[in-house]
Amino acid sequence: MAVSYKRILTIFVVLAAFSPSVADSLERVQELVYQASEKLDAIESALATAAEERAAGNHDQALNALKLIERDVRAIQNGEQRVREAIQDARDNPPVFPVPEEGEDDPKIKYEEDLYRLGEIAGWQVTTAQIKLAECHFYSAMNYLGLMHQLFAGDALPENPSVEDEVALVQEKLNRLRTSAGNGEQAKILAKQAEEALSTARTLLPPDGDPVLEANLDNLQPQVVDLQSLIDKEIANTINNQALAQVELGLVLLKDRRYSQALREIQKAETYVPGYELVPRATAEVNYVQGIEYLEGSQDKRAEGAFLEALKFDGRHYGANLELGKLKLKTGDPAAAVEYLTQAAQIKPDLGAGHFFLARALVAQGKQRDALASFERAAELGYGVDAFREWGFAWEALGDLGEAIDVYEDGIRHGGDSDMVLTAHLAYLYALEDEDDSTAVRLAQGAIDGGGPLEFAWPALVLANFNSDRYSVAVEKADEALAALPSGFSGARAVIYYAKAASEYEMENFSAALATLDASPPDVPEALRKDFDKLRSNIVDALTRGVDREKRTLEAEREKLQDQRKVLEKELSKPEADTASVQEKIAEVDARLAEIEARLAELESERGTLLERGE
Repeated sequence: MAVSYKRILTIFVVLAAFSPSVADSLERVQELVYQASEKLDAIESALATAAEERAAGNHDQALNALKLIERDVRAIQNGEQRVREAIQDARDNPPVFPVPEEGEDDPKIKYEEDLYRLGEIAGWQVTTAQIKLAECHFYSAMNYLGLMHQLFAGDALPENPSVEDEVALVQEKLNRLRTSAGNGEQAKILAKQAEEALSTARTLLPPDGDPVLEANLDNLQPQVVDLQSLIDKEIANTINNQALAQVELGLVLLKDRRYSQALREIQKAETYVPGYELVPRATAEVNYVQGIEYLEGSQDKRAEGAFLEALKFDGRHYGANLELGKLKLKTGDPAAAVEYLTQAAQIKPDLGAGHFFLARALVAQGKQRDALASFERAAELGYGVDAFREWGFAWEALGDLGEAIDVYEDGIRHGGDSDMVLTAHLAYLYALEDEDDSTAVRLAQGAIDGGGPLEFAWPALVLANFNSDRYSVAVEKADEALAALPSGFSGARAVIYYAKAASEYEMENFSAALATLDASPPDVPEALRKDFDKLRSNIVDALTRGVDREKRTLEAEREKLQDQRKVLEKELSKPEADTASVQEKIAEVDARLAEIEARLAELESERGTLLERGE
């Protein structure tokens, strides 16, 4: 409930019990004090109205109510001098006092006391008005602070907004922030005025003090201090939000690839907050996006320059480090690639791309074993089938085909069955390790039909068919493969020659098998080297056994023919022998013996050659 200062004064006048003549002489002083009391009542009413409006969030209406208070305060302060002058005039021109009866109070003393009391009331009114002025400034500052908060209830973006929609929304935000900043400055001025008004009010306190007025001052003083701190904080937030909105506007423009305009808007943030920390980061982002556009246009050199420019502003920009690393890898500088990609992987360790390309850069340096952990991390982070494929390649390069198979199988489980490179490699390793030959055949044929790497798919298909004991199919597919594969794929062709020769060996076509091996390129994969050498040895052994069997047969025949010749020579020595007939038979035996000797010589030569070819 508002205090009625006029009611308080009326009570005082009643209690004063002036005589009519005395009261008339004090009328002017009383009227002036009454007027001040009415204005204090009006101030109380305005403060109450302003408080209601502020509580309802109607800050403009509250401010309008508070504006009237300062006028009334000035009127009270200006009226104090008129009260003093009226009191002095009453003292200078006192009324004619009756002579007091015996035992009555002297009316002159009473008159002077009343004048003094009215002077005290006038001073009290001025001090109270000064306190009310401080309250007025305090609550005005509070309302401006409320206006600052109201401004942030902005409009929402429409569904599927365009860049222009977003630009308009951010520009509206900037306009509101500018208004908010103005409200903040006004609030700061008013809070300062409230502080000054309180200081002035303290100087107006009576020499002996006034507990009520001092209590009011003591209650309001810390509130003013707290308000000033709050206003400073809100102004700082607003300035920071203005800088942030400028950066936001630049990044919205960046979506439309308006690079120069985006940079200008971002730079404006420093007019609000010098050295604003987001400016270099946002500037780096603009250069990064421009670099991506250059990449899309196959302008690698310009892209590199844009990414380097981005790193000048933000050395920890993930995208710029990643793309520079990829470019360095592409241009054959794996050492530089490792430097950039290590940084990228450290900046965003939960993204797979940095780990994947770092691993590839390490492989390019010949550091396959160092690359394994990064490939594995990329795969764990869901980078995709590429991670499993390249990870498997690294294990292959290290000669650990079992680990490579495990990785490729994981890749298949993660959707890699459509990756013809991965499936061709898995089929090849299955065939080399003689594992799951039916799957190897299926994967290899799929890779051939799907445009996969033939240097892995064809050897896998031929070798898997051999492993499955489908020898005639293996020979047939080997001929197709050798016709399809250029001579440059010597390692792959060596595997095919091996599988064909092994199949021919199993079909006991030993000579053809040896001829096939002899036609093979020398660079047989290490995984097949022992089998290749063993096959050659087996073929040579089989052919040597054939030679030895034929030799034994011919030697037995030669021995029989030699015995037969001896018999014919004895018969020829008899007188009754048919010389011509016996000589003819001897000639036939000799001819056959000559043939046998010639063949034995050939076989001995063949045997020697076979032994040499088997070494």
